[in-house]
Amino acid sequence: MTKNTRKKATTSVRLPRMTTTALKGKQTVRTSFKLSEACIHAINIVSTQLGLKHRSLFDYLVEDIDTLKTIAVGIINDGHKQNEKTPKSYIISRETQKKIDDMCDDIEISRDTLIEHSVRRLLPIIEKEIENHRKRKDMLALVRNHFRDSKSVLNQIKESVGAEDPIYRVFENTVTICEQAKAQISDIISKGKVLEGFDPESLKN
Repeated sequence: MTKNTRKKATTSVRLPRMTTTALKGKQTVRTSFKLSEACIHAINIVSTQLGLKHRSLFDYLVEDIDTLKTIAVGIINDGHKQNEKTPKSYIISRETQKKIDDMCDDIEISRDTLIEHSVRRLLPIIEKEIENHRKRKDMLALVRNHFRDSKSVLNQIKESVGAEDPIYRVFENTVTICEQAKAQISDIISKGKVLEGFDPESLKN
């Protein structure tokens, strides 16, 4: 490749143009909503279980404007109950805040009501996680039994051929790995405790 050819290849690459508006949209702001305890709980569940920041979760809830508009119109057509609300602050992007504010101005509903109903879209995820949490707890019981049995086998090997025997050291590594896996699974289930006691129906009321 000649020097001129390399120069042309280099200069032909064009980066996307950034604007001040686009950059400002990426900034974050702290904003408050008055939400039901069930809604706040649901947001915490999805954030914890999926490892999402609240900002990312709110971005997801409002990224589809058509869906957001459908939710907003549905609120007006069906009406909504004024359940007891609790003020809750979240860090969200300016762009997401603007989408929420614009939609609420257009449809003439409150931001709190729009978020409350948008979070209901998370119910299938939450219900699946509740079921998975139950199954994980069952599997942890199996893992604990397996670990207990493996330790028993390790002790039998030790009594038979001694702790210096190669097969003891090999199986000892297996038991150690099993113990580490048991601890990691326990941590996963511990994180899932946020699911316990949550009634999906409470978010529909």
